[in-house]
Amino acid sequence: MADKADILLQFWLEQGNQARQAEAQRATTTNIILLVVAEALGFAATRGNHQRSTLLVFLVNGWSCVIGTLRVLAVLRTVRGQGRGHVSR
Repeated sequence: MADKADILLQFWLEQGNQARQAEAQRATTTNIILLVVAEALGFAATRGNHQRSTLLVFLVNGWSCVIGTLRVLAVLRTVRGQGRGHVSR
């Protein structure tokens, strides 16, 4: 039969693995968002019509802020969920 220390060690190791996976997912998502925003802003900068370019820049920046906020909320939810899962076992 497993010791209490062994069980706690396994829980701790699993929590660390989940935290690393969540951080890797967050970093990948952030990089994708930055790439898309940079491409959209570059496209807007090369357009000839100043009025439409300005509108496109504002739309892209607003979209990136919304996506960033949602991503922060998702990360916070994930971190809170990891802490509660191990306490209830």
